[in-house]
Amino acid sequence: MTGDAPFVRPDGQVAGRLPSGVRLSPPAARRLTRFGIAPLLDPRAPLAVRRRLLDLTGAVGPLPRGARHARGVLGGVPTTVAVAGGPGEHRVLYLHGGGYQVGSARAYRGLLTHLARATGAPVHAPDYRLAPEHPYPAGAEDAHAAFRALRNAGHPAQRIAVVGDSASGAELLVDDADRLAELGATLYDDCTRTHAQ
Repeated sequence: MTGDAPFVRPDGQVAGRLPSGVRLSPPAARRLTRFGIAPLLDPRAPLAVRRRLLDLTGAVGPLPRGARHARGVLGGVPTTVAVAGGPGEHRVLYLHGGGYQVGSARAYRGLLTHLARATGAPVHAPDYRLAPEHPYPAGAEDAHAAFRALRNAGHPAQRIAVVGDSASGAELLVDDADRLAELGATLYDDCTRTHAQ
């Protein structure tokens, strides 16, 4: 894996390069994942330790030049905003993964910044409430509140991309789909390439 591999758009056209600065061979990337990342997700480790170590992983990666992060509140939810360009008219609401128990915007700092640079839009990453302290549906309620706050700030639903990764981030999207649609979001099913409003 090279940090400046070409970025290929969905239509197959090369749109430029993503200058992450990180260059790992495939064997090195596998070793890093196996011995560096996987132990952080081991459920046998205390939850507080896993959370802290995952947050620290976000502090060690290089960020693109000109990237900025700010902490604030979005819909009553503590949120990090990553910006790698001008303000623009689009927004990305990023719901981190972590099995509903771990993960935070701090742990995803590099990804948020690269996503902001690739999309040209500010990326808002709410630190939604985690289990077991806050059982379901607390995280989904926080995601909904953050989306509603972006709408209330004057951003049209059609200009807000809601993105999630791993089990918890993606499932929060699914759980919140009906409520997001009520607020005017266009929902796409990536498997069938269909949408509903």
